[in-house]
Amino acid sequence: KDGLWMEWYENEHKKLEGTYKYGKKDGLWMEWYENEHKKLEGIYKYGKKDGLWMEWYENKNIIYKETYKDGIKLTYEMFFPNGLTKIIGYKNGRSEHYSENGKLELVMKNGKMWEGSVFKRDNFTGDVRKEEVFVLGKKIKEIEYYKNGSKSKESYYQNQKLNGFLSTWDINGNKIRRINYLDGYKNGYFIEWYSNGQKKKEGNYKLDREDGKWTSWYENGQKKKEGNFVILGKHGSWIEWTEEGKKKSKTKWKNGKKKKW
Repeated sequence: KDGLWMEWYENEHKKLEGTYKYGKKDGLWMEWYENEHKKLEGIYKYGKKDGLWMEWYENKNIIYKETYKDGIKLTYEMFFPNGLTKIIGYKNGRSEHYSENGKLELVMKNGKMWEGSVFKRDNFTGDVRKEEVFVLGKKIKEIEYYKNGSKSKESYYQNQKLNGFLSTWDINGNKIRRINYLDGYKNGYFIEWYSNGQKKKEGNYKLDREDGKWTSWYENGQKKKEGNFVILGKHGSWIEWTEEGKKKSKTKWKNGKKKKW
């Protein structure tokens, strides 16, 4: 093939136009939709894409811009149907991802999450069900949501392990649990609430085990149980009360084993 090449739709509107040189695409190539709006435009050099390439939606809004050198893609920019930038990519593997309102949401590097938030959505409604926050390629935070949009869980990470407080809420937005983690282990303060805001349970963990004083309450605020833990289990005196506040029982423990009085 050599020289001008053209194609048409059945309605005789031009579909494609370009040139060949020694059997290879060379120079400006263009494509159109059947309604005569431009679809694609770019330059070939000795059969390889070179320079700026652009593609448009049928409504004339741009889909993407790409730059090439000797057939190698250097940069690219993709757009939402409303004309705002969706993704900007660079030869070094970095890409920036934007929301439909123009906000930078995520930066990726060589196909991996690098910085920003990743949103996982419901397959049917499109609502956000989970958000993961990355800094320098590492996840530092994760948030989960109920179907009604309210937050259900929030946790923090360091070196791919839970670190810091993990908090949970019920579907009405009431906080129901908060626990501290260190290097993936429950470690430190723990507290749990009833949906009315009354404390349900409180204590501390040490490397995934209950440690020190633990107390639990009835929903009316009356203390229910109280005692201490050591590494092997319950230790010392444990007291239990009725919902009316009367002492129900008192037991003695040593390293997780119940003692006889």
